[in-house]
Amino acid sequence: MTTETESAGAGLRSILLATAIAGALGYVIQLAAPTLIGDDAGYVSFSVFWSALYLCVAALSGVQQEVTRAARPVSDEPPSRVLVEFTVISALVVVVAVGILALLFGAAILPDRTVALVACLCVGVVGYLLVAVLSGVLYGLRMWGAVAWITVIDAGVRAALVVTGLALKWTSEWIALAISLPFGLAFLVVWTWRRSRVVGRFRLDVGLRRLLAQAGGTVVGAVGQDAQDAEEQGEDADGDDDHEGGDDRELDEHT
Repeated sequence: MTTETESAGAGLRSILLATAIAGALGYVIQLAAPTLIGDDAGYVSFSVFWSALYLCVAALSGVQQEVTRAARPVSDEPPSRVLVEFTVISALVVVVAVGILALLFGAAILPDRTVALVACLCVGVVGYLLVAVLSGVLYGLRMWGAVAWITVIDAGVRAALVVTGLALKWTSEWIALAISLPFGLAFLVVWTWRRSRVVGRFRLDVGLRRLLAQAGGTVVGAVGQDAQDAEEQGEDADGDDDHEGGDDRELDEHT
């Protein structure tokens, strides 16, 4: 029991450290971008793509939660197609969703090189889906170190690619690819490294339909919460504007 507690404690510290490193590298990118890009239009395009990608990431984080809940450590489990089928179906769904949203809003949100940027967004969303599924299994297997390495590799590769691209004045679609691609690269590296300790070592305690339903419900709930938060922020901003307008009117009356 003591060993398990210490292992869990060490794992938690590793994940917290990895999260802190990823956060710091993200701030480095955000601080460097305005200076390296130079023009307002380019920075707006960069910021919009970054925000759109990480909005999708926030919504899809529910996939990791549901896979973690479903995965149980076992020994010599025969390979199952459930998780592969779940990942393929989920990837198709998110690509179709991104495509529909791009048709509706792409020209307004990403007016320059819309098709290329939407393709890069799909690369990032599918890459993060792979990371979410693998991380969910790793959490279920209590492989904390591997989870931490996914986070560090993803953030480190992204920081290196994006800062290099900005410094060398890459075009917007190549910068977008530099933002998106590290998810898939992190998945590939950790899956290759830890595959032998994952395959046959876990069992899902739910079937394909239930896993799809639970993950879908969690994702929809996250999207709804994000929309509600955005609406509340908009109402707060409107309230502040009204308050300022009222103060101005009072000042005019007194004057």
